[in-house]
Amino acid sequence: SAPVATIGTEAVSAQDPRVVLDIAVLNYLLRVEYVQAEMYREGLLDFTTPARIRQFDAYGGSPTLEQLQSLYEQDLSHQEILRTLITRLGGVPLPRCTVTFTRFATAQNMMQTAFAIENIGVSAYLGVVPLVRIPQVQTAIPAIGTVESRHSAYIGILNGQCPAPVAAD
Repeated sequence: SAPVATIGTEAVSAQDPRVVLDIAVLNYLLRVEYVQAEMYREGLLDFTTPARIRQFDAYGGSPTLEQLQSLYEQDLSHQEILRTLITRLGGVPLPRCTVTFTRFATAQNMMQTAFAIENIGVSAYLGVVPLVRIPQVQTAIPAIGTVESRHSAYIGILNGQCPAPVAAD
C-alpha cells in the first residue's frame, strides 16, 4: 500500500504497527475531546436565562461564559486536527460519542466538572507522548496538550485551585 508517513527516512504504510498505534492513540484523544466539547456545549446551554447566568457572577460573570465558549470552540478545533491526522494516516476517526451530561444544577457543578474533565485531558495528552512514532503526531500531541493544560489552569483558578500544584507532571 502507498506510504502515509515517514519515520526518519523510512516510508511507512497505514498497516505499519507504528501507524496503527498512532491512529489508536489519536482516536483515544479524539474521544477525550468529544467528551470535553460536549460538556461545554451542554453546560453553556444550561446557563442562558438571566437568573442562571448570574450564577457565574462568582466566576467573573459574562466574560467567563464567553471564555468557556472559546474553550468549547478550541476543543472542536482539536477534534478537527485529530480527525485530519487520523485520516491522513489511513485510519478512520471514531464517530462522535453519545455522552450526555445531566443538566448542571449550578455554575459550581459545571465548573467542578470542567476542572475534572480538563485535567483528564491534560493527563491523556501527557500520557500518550511516549507511545507515538510518527513525527506529525509527535508534534501535534504536545501542541494540543499545552493548550489543554491552559484550559485546566484557567478553570482551576476560577475554582480557587492552584494552577500548578506541583513542579512537574
